[in-house]
Amino acid sequence: MIVSLLYKVTRRLLSFKKLVLGLARENSRWGHRRTQGEPARLGHPIAASTVWEILHAAGIDPAPRRRGPTWREFLPAQASGLIARRVWAL
Repeated sequence: MIVSLLYKVTRRLLSFKKLVLGLARENSRWGHRRTQGEPARLGHPIAASTVWEILHAAGIDPAPRRRGPTWREFLPAQASGLIARRVWAL
């Protein structure tokens, strides 16, 4: 009984590892939290720290920093665009 339980747990961990590594390779711009969120949405909860450990052990680096506007720059630009559209619609 204990052996079969260990077999199931080990098999499940290996399938998670395979899933996480596949997601990370297919989506190189995702970080460990996004990679963790996709299986969770499908009903397979796994901790973000576990995903990080799997990626770190496989030698997969974190997602690159994205270049672009900061939130402080982005939000006012979007707000002014929304206000202009709303005034135009009236």
